[in-house]
Amino acid sequence: MVLSRIKAIAEAAAFRHEVGGILLGSYRGRDLHVIDASAPQNSDRWSPTRFWRSPAGHQAFADAAWRRSGGLVTHIGEWHSHPELRPTPSVIDRASWLKSRREQRRPLAFLIVGTADGRRSRRPR
Repeated sequence: MVLSRIKAIAEAAAFRHEVGGILLGSYRGRDLHVIDASAPQNSDRWSPTRFWRSPAGHQAFADAAWRRSGGLVTHIGEWHSHPELRPTPSVIDRASWLKSRREQRRPLAFLIVGTADGRRSRRPR
């Protein structure tokens, strides 16, 4: 269901440029349970090969979900699109993921959706 929503958002941009957002969910032991994803915000910026997520709208989205869930639902990762048939993480993607994991010191999910299908990227080492 969340992947379908993400694909629909990416397809609405017709893959002319990258779009993205955050992933929300909860931790179940060692597993991440993704339950929702934010859509691009008006304050975000994008190009055919880059996506810059503005913190304001996405943070408000996460804060509202956290309050509604009594603190159970939280930010657990990020997603964005690539205008490729089968998306491959860029050097910038990998560096950003590593930085996020170091700063947050917890497991996170990172998803890149392409024109053919979504592809869950492996956890950076």
